[in-house]
Amino acid sequence: MPDLIIKPKNQSGNKLILQDQAGGAVLTTADSGATIANCTFPAGHCVQFVTYSYNSASSDTINSGTGERANISGDESMFQKQITITSGNKVFVNMMAGVSGSSQSDDEWGAWLGIYAKEGGSYRNVYGNSWGQYINYSHSASYNWDVHIHNNISYLDTPTVTNPIYGAEIWRYKSNIRLRSSATEYPFVINLMEIQQ
Repeated sequence: MPDLIIKPKNQSGNKLILQDQAGGAVLTTADSGATIANCTFPAGHCVQFVTYSYNSASSDTINSGTGERANISGDESMFQKQITITSGNKVFVNMMAGVSGSSQSDDEWGAWLGIYAKEGGSYRNVYGNSWGQYINYSHSASYNWDVHIHNNISYLDTPTVTNPIYGAEIWRYKSNIRLRSSATEYPFVINLMEIQQ
């Protein structure tokens, strides 16, 4: 059987529109390509993917052992990303971040790297605190070394709003810690995927 071809009249701007019973457009063609809308993806399907990277400067020093959001002069926007999702769906968060610490007069330093969610005006710890990814560096003598360690953490989150913001949070142990990011080194990267439920 030869191909069955359905297309609008050959004139720029004409469209082929498939509608559901309620009259909503499900498939709308353009002069080249098409748009799919009002569809339900299978559970577990990645509905959308957004990514963000920053490599202009490292964060301010993290001095808190109880958790501090990465920032530069109080501005957290360089180390976070927002996604807008359908209510009820989950968000898979993947974050790649470099952490640096100076051992100074001690023989080791450590940090917990975590993820937070900003939902409206409140913050929620998503992955971290005492059970986050722990980074430790130690040596046999006291040196003033600045050591950089790159890390990759992921978490499947259930947000409480449809426009959550995700970012980096750090807890320090002993030494002062920074989220490391620069054009000549590894950037801070955060990837967000909306997962259909």
